[in-house]
Amino acid sequence: MKNRRILLTALLSLVVVTLSAQDNYFTFNGTADVKMRCLARGAGGRAIVHDVNNTLVLNYAGDFTGGVKIGSNLTVQEKLTAKSLYLGPTSITDGWNRTDLEYRGHTLRIASPTGMSTHNQIEIYPGTNANALRYTSFQMFTSTTHTDFKNVVQIHTNGASYFNGGNVGIGTATPKNKLDVNGVIRATEVKVETGWADFVFADDYKLPTLKEVEAHISEHRHLPGIPSEAEVKAEGVSLGDMQAKLLQKIEELTLYVIEQNKVIDEQKEMLKEQNQRISILENTK
Repeated sequence: MKNRRILLTALLSLVVVTLSAQDNYFTFNGTADVKMRCLARGAGGRAIVHDVNNTLVLNYAGDFTGGVKIGSNLTVQEKLTAKSLYLGPTSITDGWNRTDLEYRGHTLRIASPTGMSTHNQIEIYPGTNANALRYTSFQMFTSTTHTDFKNVVQIHTNGASYFNGGNVGIGTATPKNKLDVNGVIRATEVKVETGWADFVFADDYKLPTLKEVEAHISEHRHLPGIPSEAEVKAEGVSLGDMQAKLLQKIEELTLYVIEQNKVIDEQKEMLKEQNQRISILENTK
């Protein structure tokens, strides 16, 4: 047995010496590294290293500048961790499909290498193994602990879509309200739920006199309770609040018309009585 070990050691030494003599080698450095070199393909370096934390590392420290290539298939039993992951077809020259999928720190990024003219897009398709409606969805969460997750954003192809975290801007990157739109909104119907102005018809409502309204217009150049042009330019207007204010003015105007109609009816009655008296006087002459 001892002679066999001596013979095996001698043969291995001969192989190493032979490889070294040809300026190519595959050696073990006696600690934890397997080194590899082929003169025709470059300087080589540490091919397999037993790194800290009991980790097996291929191409330690990037000694092989061309990277590591694993055949045509790769099976990972548990998880795959990568600093920069490139996904594409088997052969790419440039232009289309030249896209990197990278996870850096807290960011998952889809980008294209510098100098590549590409268009990147994300498409999500549902499974279609049966004749039934399938859907796709995109969801985003917040959390305060490792078990407390709250769904705040959802885009769903066959269900509710919503944004329930922060403000949303369209045409602006600095929204100050739940929805800020810098542009035109076109809709078949807008429904606003807010307070209304029926208090004008309450018995204890103090209707301003027309003289008071006239004095306010002369001084401020706008109706009482209605914002001025300068205020609207600076602050904007609340659609629901303005509708209520306009309704208030319509209801006040209705009360003025009713009062004016009462005066007109009284004047008609007085005129009728006067005409009757005049007729009697003319008939007695």
